[in-house]
Amino acid sequence: MSNGKILVLVCAHNEENFIVKCLSSLINQTKQPSKIVVVDDASTDRTPELVKAITNRYGDLIKFVTRKREVDRVHTTEIPKVFNYGLKTVNIKEYEYLAKIDADILLLPDYFRKVTEKFNVDERLGIVGGILVNEGASSIVGANMVIRMETWFDISDRGFMPIVDSEDAFLLFRAQMRGWKTLFLKEAKSIHMRPFHAQPLGSILKQRVRLGKTTYRFGYHPLYFLGRLAKVSLTEKPYLLCIPLSLYGWVYSWLRGDKHQEEFRKWLKNYQKQKIKFLLLEEF
Repeated sequence: MSNGKILVLVCAHNEENFIVKCLSSLINQTKQPSKIVVVDDASTDRTPELVKAITNRYGDLIKFVTRKREVDRVHTTEIPKVFNYGLKTVNIKEYEYLAKIDADILLLPDYFRKVTEKFNVDERLGIVGGILVNEGASSIVGANMVIRMETWFDISDRGFMPIVDSEDAFLLFRAQMRGWKTLFLKEAKSIHMRPFHAQPLGSILKQRVRLGKTTYRFGYHPLYFLGRLAKVSLTEKPYLLCIPLSLYGWVYSWLRGDKHQEEFRKWLKNYQKQKIKFLLLEEF
């Protein structure tokens, strides 16, 4: 469907410090989304109250739904379940684009305009992500990702988010595997109101273990994994501790035999192998 309509989905758990600014940045886009769905995942703070107040002001633009958690301990695969809970409340076929925006992200006013302009000039462009200006990321992240709906139906599980860990990276790679282009758009800017470097040390350590687990599950080429690990250990907290933590995560998943689909793993390893060859040829 070529109607330019954007569906935004925001998942929130205890986001009282950020959710108002996040939603305000969505409402005030120069290209305003057609629908914003906020899924509250059993918040115990003022998040529901704050979202309801905004919903009352903006009527049909914002849809607020609540979800009860099935488990007390939150696993990383809960994120896709929350996302899918929100998708079930709308007819996604009415929209041309699906935006996955984290509740602690603030979009600059022309974010969606700049992103959709790129989609309009290339029908094979499937995913676009802008820059987090206070984190210096150099590739697409899941916190501000916009997906063409045609692409979404191709890479999702019958219109729903695959129930996997590191779902954002999985979707990105699956899109590339199926021939869609992806674009990291520096001109589309956003701010991470809870930047990685400011997060509690325990959270950062867990994310570094998760990095190792993910690279094994996905089937990363060993040299690509080591290269990424070296870069992260030199530029991001906890620096050199990243290496043993991520290696622990990799070994943990290896011992458990925790793998994604073999077709996906083979494709990714070959894709990364070709990138390594290209880089070496450029260098020498």
